[in-house]
Amino acid sequence: MLQDEILRLLEIIRALQEGERERETAEGSSLHHSNSFSALYHDVPAPHSTNLLSDRPSQRHRHPRPIAADGARRCSTPPRVGARAAAAFNGAEDIRPAQGCPESYTGGLLIVGSSIVRDVDVPGGKTICFPGARVSDINKQVPSVLKQHPSAHTLIIHVGFNDIRLCCSLQLKRDFEELWDTLSGTGKHFLISGPLAVKGRDSESFSRLLSLDNWLRSFCTATGIDYIENFDTYWNKPHLLKRDGLHPNSKGAKLLSTNYVEALK
Repeated sequence: MLQDEILRLLEIIRALQEGERERETAEGSSLHHSNSFSALYHDVPAPHSTNLLSDRPSQRHRHPRPIAADGARRCSTPPRVGARAAAAFNGAEDIRPAQGCPESYTGGLLIVGSSIVRDVDVPGGKTICFPGARVSDINKQVPSVLKQHPSAHTLIIHVGFNDIRLCCSLQLKRDFEELWDTLSGTGKHFLISGPLAVKGRDSESFSRLLSLDNWLRSFCTATGIDYIENFDTYWNKPHLLKRDGLHPNSKGAKLLSTNYVEALK
């Protein structure tokens, strides 16, 4: 297992180095960023490490799994809207009932997140998309979402990509811990969906996503949260992404939906 992780990290490092060389050749200059989130790469445990966060919360327990969703038909989010990967969050839901789907959803599963989950389609579930949302934004939206859907007993949360460009590592950790506290207080079963291995606009964003994946896995293990691993699934698979290199295309969304279904079993 350790050897596999080492090989995986070496492969990622080589890919990042090649990407930097290509970028320097094309632009004639090196890429430099001052975003403090880069520190996250150095202060997280290695993948599948037994050394969990030193500041992990105490007495955290796994939520009991609820009864399966009641089979209500899913309401889908709107069709693709282009490459607006980091649209400013304005608190508005990006959701539209699918053809034949009742306006008032009474199922048990909610998938809540940024625009990454826009095209996710899980039987018996409803996807609620907040384009441009960061972790703190989703945290603020959870109470109102649950109030609008009182029959929901399970939530899958996918968020984090918009934070890595704008937020320092310590603040992002605090935001996820506050989200955990909010979700724990709902009495619902919830799962955290990990980031996708997308390169985005630069290789540094990719390395930060890898760091976020490592930290989230350890945090969820320490707190008893079910974690959905997506990074390896999308690693080195650009054919699963739209032209913007960030959002999953139809095949990628189908694969992400499958990951969610498997995690709910």
